[in-house]
Amino acid sequence: MKPKNFQIQGECLAYTYKIQNGEDMSMFYQLINQQYSYIKQLGFSIAIGQEFNQQDCNYLALSLQSFKLLENLYINIPQNCNIGILGAIELSQGFQFCQKLKQLKIDIGYQTQIGQEEILYIGEGIGSIKNLDQLTIQIGQNEIKGGFKMFGDQIGNCKNLTKLFLQIDSNQLQDEGTQGISCILKGCINLKIASIKLFSNEIKKEGALTISQGLSYCKNLEKLTLMIGEDNMIESAGLEYLGDGLRQCNRLQVLKLFIMPYNMLGYKGYINFSKSLQKCKELKIFEFKYQNITASEVKDFQYQLFKVRKLAKININKDDKFY
Repeated sequence: MKPKNFQIQGECLAYTYKIQNGEDMSMFYQLINQQYSYIKQLGFSIAIGQEFNQQDCNYLALSLQSFKLLENLYINIPQNCNIGILGAIELSQGFQFCQKLKQLKIDIGYQTQIGQEEILYIGEGIGSIKNLDQLTIQIGQNEIKGGFKMFGDQIGNCKNLTKLFLQIDSNQLQDEGTQGISCILKGCINLKIASIKLFSNEIKKEGALTISQGLSYCKNLEKLTLMIGEDNMIESAGLEYLGDGLRQCNRLQVLKLFIMPYNMLGYKGYINFSKSLQKCKELKIFEFKYQNITASEVKDFQYQLFKVRKLAKININKDDKFY
């Protein structure tokens, strides 16, 4: 019998399932194993307040093994669910059976106790999916810290990845953790679109240099959004480092760079960064948001940007809205 929170779409080739009201994950596993193993798209989520632990991860992993044709997977684990190391291992093993997967989105809520070891195992599982084309990872307010380096090293094995969306907020990455971002950028040589959002991670200019080194490998990158928010401080040198990396992105057409004022960029940073962008021969759209930029700095910044050969749209925004 189909449960009430089970929705079928597109002639049974896609469905969504939400665990709620104290439901047992074993029911989900039995349902998949018996009736719906042929679907191509799965959206799986847990209601806020619903417990989801290591045993539940086991049932989810067993269910993933049953999907022989799965191409699109979305998993949403809300805040305060504690899956632990064993749960992360279970998920990793489940991902390894999803070799037809092309799109994967994982949303891990605040304070789900994802640490350095857990993120490593999850990375191993994702990194084994050779045909993955699009990856979205959202992890908020956990303690992955330097473990993100090992995670990124695993994701770098996804050579066919063309679209990457990372939102890693309040995870104490620091400069060591940015090596994970660099590993992904270096390994995923076919990357065309990337969006990287980093808020409250204590990243300094050394971390900006590491990200820059990864960007220098992105020869196929066409669109980049990079957000460096509060509790980071890349300073003027960090912005210059980013420019050094971006000048190697020969196919870059759209660049959106949003940096909160705590990063203390400075006049020299703006000017040297804009000179680096002059090497981006295909750049057509540039959007820059930084709240503390002065009118004179904007003028000089724009003057240098006008020298970018194909640049047709410049938006330097200094209002109070940051997104």
